[in-house]
Amino acid sequence: MDHHFDIIDAHMHLGPYAQFHIPHNDAAGIIREMDRLGIRQGWISAHAGITADAERGNEEVAEAVRAYPGRFVGYVVVDPQYPNEVERELARRFSQPEFAMIKLHPGLAKYPIDGPNYEPVWEVARARNRPVLTHAWTDCPFCGPAPVRRLLNKHPDVRLIFGHALFPEIFDEAAELARDFENLILDVTTSNHCYGMIEHAVETLGADRIVYGSDMPFISAAGAVGKLLYAQITDEDKAKIFGGNARRLFEEIKP
Repeated sequence: MDHHFDIIDAHMHLGPYAQFHIPHNDAAGIIREMDRLGIRQGWISAHAGITADAERGNEEVAEAVRAYPGRFVGYVVVDPQYPNEVERELARRFSQPEFAMIKLHPGLAKYPIDGPNYEPVWEVARARNRPVLTHAWTDCPFCGPAPVRRLLNKHPDVRLIFGHALFPEIFDEAAELARDFENLILDVTTSNHCYGMIEHAVETLGADRIVYGSDMPFISAAGAVGKLLYAQITDEDKAKIFGGNARRLFEEIKP
């Protein structure tokens, strides 16, 4: 795709998913799609990691990052159902250059984002200034706006990316959280593309606290690129959301 934006996809996955077929889900397939759409870099967590096996998923991510230097950045995933392994896996993976951030999926883990088993995540995130991307969803007892608010009240200095924030059902609450907590960032990842949501989000919150994400290969990135590329906002705001804000987050990570 011919455009002049530097695109960083802050919400990508890797590998097959248990409930349905995902084509081209390996690293090579994702890179082909990134090249087709003009996406320079993707921040990835493996489907295996957010579902059944965090350690295996993290290893799949490490292999992909090594295979395509500079094109992928790895999220460390931890499983709160195995609390004795959370701190160990964080320490292990952050000793490897393939990993820079943390990804949580409290909904699939069936564990609240503000629960005690996630405490090592917030300690590491604060100490190293590591952004944490969390799946979040309306009315979810584990990662809806209410538990996210409880978490941020406890840890207001954590740099948290609120995944799927531009679904209409959740945006108003997500935007209210972002106004209350300056370290909360919203991502645009949705599986439907509602007319005017990008414009509404920028008008409500401004472009500086929004990052682009697609959920690829779980769903195609073409719609995600298109909804931002053709949104009726300024090119300056598009550049911030497509890559500028994510690049700033990455640059602020402590070694």
